[in-house]
Amino acid sequence: MPRKVYANDSARELARKNKLLIKDIPSKTEKVTLKEVKNYISEVNKVGVIANKPTNSSKPTKSLVSVNFTVNNITQTKKNYELIKKWFEMHAPSVAYGFPLDKNSLQFKIKGDVKRGYYINAVFIVNGIEAIDYETTTEAILDVDDDGNHPVTVGPNRNIISLTRMRHDDEDDVGSINKEILIKGKAIEPPKVTFM
Repeated sequence: MPRKVYANDSARELARKNKLLIKDIPSKTEKVTLKEVKNYISEVNKVGVIANKPTNSSKPTKSLVSVNFTVNNITQTKKNYELIKKWFEMHAPSVAYGFPLDKNSLQFKIKGDVKRGYYINAVFIVNGIEAIDYETTTEAILDVDDDGNHPVTVGPNRNIISLTRMRHDDEDDVGSINKEILIKGKAIEPPKVTFM
């Protein structure tokens, strides 16, 4: 099943302001549109409750997720992984606006061994125990830049030069040498899930 994403920033922002989870918003495709978010809000206002939302009297069961992942298109050095860890720390909390992620629980740690080289271990809490809750949240964290708004700049040796976009006025000087790449984590084994 493809992971649901917002069709645009307006849909994401409206859902965030109304504290809606992307999994609760009905959509005809895997892209949730602004109109679909508005329609869902209208339905909620008519009925007075949000479907699948727990009441204050019942606390949701949580899942503690641990996933190890690597990142392609960069040289596998400790320095690059320190920068990638920082990048994920900056951008992964935004996943909480569309998925049942406790953003304060996010922790990233660089690890490494002879067999796998360097990799990152991410640990976080998901509000829910359904497979769709922790699977889609894990996918969203690993592909947090699914819209391509936060590329990093790498040099010809695939070492990270900057965690931000190249300035377009610099492209004449370094555009043929450096390039922007999109960051996406790739799980190296299935996530470990513990119910809490």
